[in-house]
Amino acid sequence: MPGFLQTAGYARFMFRRGVRLHRVRDDGQRAVDARIERQRVLDDPDKSFHILVWEPALHLRLAPDTVMAAQLEYIGAILESGKIELGVVPMRRSTDVVPSHGFWIFDDDRVLVETIGAELCLTEENAVEPYRRVFSALSSSAVRGRAAFELVERARRGLSGLEGPEPR
Repeated sequence: MPGFLQTAGYARFMFRRGVRLHRVRDDGQRAVDARIERQRVLDDPDKSFHILVWEPALHLRLAPDTVMAAQLEYIGAILESGKIELGVVPMRRSTDVVPSHGFWIFDDDRVLVETIGAELCLTEENAVEPYRRVFSALSSSAVRGRAAFELVERARRGLSGLEGPEPR
């Protein structure tokens, strides 16, 4: 899940994984607090956000089922609120492109690329343009609104031992 969409509980597990993997100092609570604080930008009426998530990301068990369920409920609430444009690229949807890593496009002229060991900031036009094309292609494959909400709910209901209402 993108950092902007993470609950505190989910973020805590993600940071713990990073601490173990990269053998860095554990300042987990500060990191979680900073991540949640950063999400306040989503409320800025002068900014718009267009976020895509692969459907398989909804099914990855990166935290205990209760934490995953809360994370998926939060994603569902974001979808219902319409606060940001959130698309889900379904597993069964044909697409012409497959990104090999996560990335963010800022103001259409800067790309932050997330790799295993580093974040790269790309600003050269010839480096940014391929990311615009990939995002555009993926965006046209994504579902939004009710269809996206149903994919999130299906993933939430699929967690072991969790029962829940059918999608509204």
